[in-house]
Amino acid sequence: MVKHLVLKALTISIIIALCAGCKTPMPKDTINIPQAYKDKMTEQTDGSGLRAGWANPEAIKKYDKIMLNSKLSSPMYKNTSWQDDNTRRLFYSKDEDTNYVEKYMTASFSSALANSQEFQVAIIPGDKTMIMNIYLTQIVANKILLGSLANFFYPTPIGWILIPIKLALQSSMGDEGGSAAIEIVLTDAQTGEILAVFASREKGPTAFFDSNRFFAYANVRNIINIWAYDIISMMDQMKEGVQKPKPPKEVPSWLIIRIIAD
Repeated sequence: MVKHLVLKALTISIIIALCAGCKTPMPKDTINIPQAYKDKMTEQTDGSGLRAGWANPEAIKKYDKIMLNSKLSSPMYKNTSWQDDNTRRLFYSKDEDTNYVEKYMTASFSSALANSQEFQVAIIPGDKTMIMNIYLTQIVANKILLGSLANFFYPTPIGWILIPIKLALQSSMGDEGGSAAIEIVLTDAQTGEILAVFASREKGPTAFFDSNRFFAYANVRNIINIWAYDIISMMDQMKEGVQKPKPPKEVPSWLIIRIIAD
């Protein structure tokens, strides 16, 4: 009887913790999206990545090329001391880390655009060309030490006992498994007219055991890959005249860049 009650309590705790971490709040404000367009954005409830946006599909149909302009936002959202506290600071500076993530974001979006079904890659502004301005507004690395310890205790009896506490902590801390925030502004390459805006904030998943937790930026890289495929897929659908374009549920294998130890 006691054993049954303990198991039931553990199950309920796990469900509560998982549900608490299902939705990541959007930023209260945007840094690079003008207020007039921010007011037009609606939340995206299905799909795998981008959480809010607005677009002019009829205008986008007129374009054939996309020029990427991906970079760190200036300014960025300021991390808390807890978010910045990481064992990586013993070996790498914050600037080295943010520059690494910026380069990875450029490579990921370039890979997605190269596989677009409707748009060609543009190197310079020109006729029928959009500029996709991609701003990385926040980066929080996974806490390698905490993640490794959590994975280490997973297969042990004490690991099972601590699962509800572990999941509740991950959900309440929000960024303990790594997180990132992004803003995207698409403009006409010649006139600067805004054609679409998107914003999203994602965090590393809550799981019993996650090999990505061993690496500081594994979850951030996965989040960026999903964003890259989402936005290009949405652009393709609008160009094709899909009335209600939806982001894909899964990232294709060609975009999954192999994760290496960082």
